[in-house]
Amino acid sequence: MYYKHIIKNDIVKESYVEFIIDNNMVSLKGADSSYYEHNKNVLLKIFDSNNCTISDTNIHCSAYGMYANAFQNGYVEVGYSYWNCYVSEKGNSLCSFGK
Repeated sequence: MYYKHIIKNDIVKESYVEFIIDNNMVSLKGADSSYYEHNKNVLLKIFDSNNCTISDTNIHCSAYGMYANAFQNGYVEVGYSYWNCYVSEKGNSLCSFGK
């Protein structure tokens, strides 16, 4: 897992958390609340709806030893073992080790 940024004129325009499951690259767009439904549908497809919990404000999925979250406010997060990558609703991003 890692994060990706689309930069135009030295300004970050888009931020993503990306990860690979079964040789499929999965991309969740962060810091953009209008992408919540898209992110949710991606997670439901990749993790299977049986491995996901949907609440009023977010979706949480867990399988393959990893988890992923998408929130209506634009926050997205993926974790595996002790690694975690996120893009916040404000566009901050970080990958870190440890819980």
